[in-house]
Amino acid sequence: MKKSVDIGLGIDCGTSGVRAVALTSNGDVLTRAQTSLVTQTPMAWWQATMLVMDELGHELSLALRAQHSVIGGCALSYDATSSTVFLTNQQGKPISDVQMYYQSQPELAQALTQQLNPNSGAVGASSSLVKVLALIQDIAVGHDWMVCHQADWIGLQLTGMSAISDENNVLKLGYDVVNRCWPAEVLALIPESSLPDVLPPATPFGLLLPELALRWQLPVHTQVATGTTDSIAAFLATKANRLGDAVISLGSTLAFKLLCHQPFFNAQQGIYSHRLWDQWLIGGASNAGGAVLLEQFSLDKLIALSQAINVERRQNLDYYPLPKQAKGERFPMSNPNQQSKLIPRPAKDVDFLQAMLEGLVSIEQQGWQNLEALSGQAIHRLFSCGGGTKNPAWAGLRAVQLPYPTSPPFSQEAAVGSALLALKSLETH
Repeated sequence: MKKSVDIGLGIDCGTSGVRAVALTSNGDVLTRAQTSLVTQTPMAWWQATMLVMDELGHELSLALRAQHSVIGGCALSYDATSSTVFLTNQQGKPISDVQMYYQSQPELAQALTQQLNPNSGAVGASSSLVKVLALIQDIAVGHDWMVCHQADWIGLQLTGMSAISDENNVLKLGYDVVNRCWPAEVLALIPESSLPDVLPPATPFGLLLPELALRWQLPVHTQVATGTTDSIAAFLATKANRLGDAVISLGSTLAFKLLCHQPFFNAQQGIYSHRLWDQWLIGGASNAGGAVLLEQFSLDKLIALSQAINVERRQNLDYYPLPKQAKGERFPMSNPNQQSKLIPRPAKDVDFLQAMLEGLVSIEQQGWQNLEALSGQAIHRLFSCGGGTKNPAWAGLRAVQLPYPTSPPFSQEAAVGSALLALKSLETH
C-alpha cells in the first residue's frame, strides 16, 4: 500500500537564476532543480521557472515512485528579489520595462522626502515606490495599469490571478505593515486600483492552473500560497523561529535580521521591520560584504589566501571595506558619504585579506549591537547563510570576535524557505 505524503514546493527567482525544491512535511528534500538567468524580463523569469519546474516535476514523480508514495496535500510558494518591479495592464500583461532591485532614482527620491513618513519603507532611492513613479513618467499610461513585483508575476503565472502580493514585498512600496493598509501618502501618489491586494506570506489565494498541474505531474488540488522576498525566504530556510533568533546573510552585502515581538523603524539609521505573521524581523543591510573581496582578488586566489590566514594573529587595521560601486553606507550607520577604508595596506596579500575580513566582522558586530540596543531584544541564537559561510577565515574570525551562540541553519537555500511557506499554508488552511 502506498503511503501519502504532504509536499511543499518552493520556487526562488533570483538575479542569477531560478531554483526550486520539493520538501516533505518531515523536512526531507525529495528533489531540487535550477537554471541560470541571463535576461531580466518577466518572460525570461517565467521561461526559466517553467524549465526548472518541468525538471522538478519529473524528478519528484520518480522519487515518489521509488518510495512507494503518493502526494497527499500539495502546495507551492515562491520568493523573488525585493524591490524589483514593473507595470502590467489590468489583465497582467507587462507594459513597462523592469526596474531591478539595484537601480535607483535619487532625484525622485529626494523630491518625495517631504511627502512620506520618514520611517516608511518607501524612503530611499532604490525603493519600489520611486521606481514605480519613474515608470509612470516614462510611459504613456492611463488608468489601465498595475504595480507588479517580480514575486507577484510568478504568482500570476501560476494561478492566472493578478494583483496579489505579500506583506514583505510591498514594504518598499510604502505599505503600512503595522496597520496593514495603504497609507494616505501612498494613495496620493498611486491610485488604489493600481496597487495589489496584500496578504500575509503563506496565505493560499488560488489553485495551480490545471494545465500546469498536468504538465508537472502534480495534483489538481495543488494550492498556491503567497510568497516573500528572497532574503526573508533565506531567513525562513534556516528555521530560525524564536524571539532573539538572528540571521546574517554573508553575501555580496551583509543583510541582518533579528526576530522580535514588536517592530522598530528608523530610516535615518537604516533600520526597518518586516512583518512575519505576529512577529517582526528587524534588520538592515550594509553595502560591505563579499563583493569588496572579489574586487581585490580572483575567486581562486581568495580561496587560497583564506586557507593561509591565522585568525589568532590579528591585523587590527580598523578597515571599513566597501565596494567601489557602493554609494556610502546604509547600515549599521546610514551615511551616504561614508568612504571605504583599506589603508594602510600590508605588504602581504594574506594580511591584506585578513584585515578586510576583520573589518567585515567588526561591521557585523556593530550591526548586531545596534539592533539589540534599539529593539531591546537580546540575540539568543545566531544563524549564518550565504557564500561567506564557506570561507574558513571569515568563519574563524567571526567565531573569535562575535559573542553570540551560533546554530547551524536547517538550509541556506531560499527555495527551501519558500517550500516551508508552502507547507505552512497546508497546516493553517
